[in-house]
Amino acid sequence: MRQFARWGTSSGTSICTTRKSPIEDISTECLAPLEDPITRAVAPRIRNTLDLTQDEAAAAEQSSVDDGYAEQLHAHYAREMRYICVTHTLVDALDVRLTEEEVVLGTIAANCTQPRWRHNRSERMRQHAGALAGGIYVQIVQCEVEDEEKSRKPTDKQLRAALPRAWSAWCWAQYHRDKEYAESFALLVLRIVFNCLKALGGLPETEITSSE
Repeated sequence: MRQFARWGTSSGTSICTTRKSPIEDISTECLAPLEDPITRAVAPRIRNTLDLTQDEAAAAEQSSVDDGYAEQLHAHYAREMRYICVTHTLVDALDVRLTEEEVVLGTIAANCTQPRWRHNRSERMRQHAGALAGGIYVQIVQCEVEDEEKSRKPTDKQLRAALPRAWSAWCWAQYHRDKEYAESFALLVLRIVFNCLKALGGLPETEITSSE
């Protein structure tokens, strides 16, 4: 599975001291949970695809605040992200780690006099982050893995079961924005939501074409 976005590194100092990071630019901290434009735009697609009434969909979204599955999924994601941020720095020092933004963008912001070393570390970091993204996808969709490179194409039944799991994880993340790596976790599960919607025909043809 391709990564949902590019992911990457920094020295101990944040790379966002002079300008907003891409993740900060899409922050919805000023909005109440589930009132952000993304949720409001996607929710009707979820409801229509799963044939839910408005009350059923609203109840499911509200119950996601205590979704134990999403919480466990995020806990696993956060552990792996901490490991990635510590392991793939340009220098081996306890006080140096990559930022969430660098991992998402797949680039190393720290200065380095050895381009090849920087390139190799960045590539390993992207592979590790891509494996994490793929692992989360497999856990949500629960499709069988044939080998390290390829997972079996999920059935419509699996996709219809995965869509509410992914959507609930997105909604959970909106209630828990203060959690470590919550924003990149939300982006990852949102991509899975769109993958499921696309495969199930839940997106208009014009939207599918423009996203490819």
